[in-house]
Amino acid sequence: MMSCKPFLVCGILALGFQCLDAAQAPAGSTEAAIPVDREPRHRVAVADERLRVLEVRIPAHDTTLNHRHDHDLATVNIENGPTRTWSTPDGWGGVRTREVGGVNVTEYTGQASAHIVQTMSDKAYRLTGVENLKNSGWTTHGPIEGQYLAVVAETRAFRAYEMRLPPAVTMAHTHAVPVVVTLVDGSVTAGPAGAAALTESGQWTIAPPEVQHRVQAGPAGARIVEIEVR
Repeated sequence: MMSCKPFLVCGILALGFQCLDAAQAPAGSTEAAIPVDREPRHRVAVADERLRVLEVRIPAHDTTLNHRHDHDLATVNIENGPTRTWSTPDGWGGVRTREVGGVNVTEYTGQASAHIVQTMSDKAYRLTGVENLKNSGWTTHGPIEGQYLAVVAETRAFRAYEMRLPPAVTMAHTHAVPVVVTLVDGSVTAGPAGAAALTESGQWTIAPPEVQHRVQAGPAGARIVEIEVR
């Protein structure tokens, strides 16, 4: 019986440390949240009166500042290092790992929310984020249809499509609203005249509304996500 006591004590201590880690507030959690465009890991790549594109990269074993989202947000996961999120009053949430290429949409307009994100491994967490800057009056047009095209998410502010194109296949279609085209893997040429060549995961381009744009897969095919900003 005596020989078991050290192991029992160690187990209790280890459990205690885990509990403390789960409850411990991260640095900056008591400070007022800053707007997301001032959080250095959320780079605003382009902005106009309708939308903003955020290039989000949180390095391995890093923690963001406490930041606030004010507008509906759609994200495409590019690099899926596991993360956990702190918010008030909930504290730390569980660790999650997103699917590469997965789309997540959150409604923040009219119900702003702040949080801190922490990466939990030797792998970075990287996203392409699209904000819809409208406060109301989102469009209600129907989805476009086409071979290799599937709706994967739809909310008041966004409709997201995934396209998995075989090698060298070309598609052409027109959206009623601006659309952000993000490459998940492979390579593709996308857009209207003067189309952009996307060759690295996470690269993106914007196609304007009511203008036909072509999507042509490279020699290895392509997986892309198109996000309509409604």
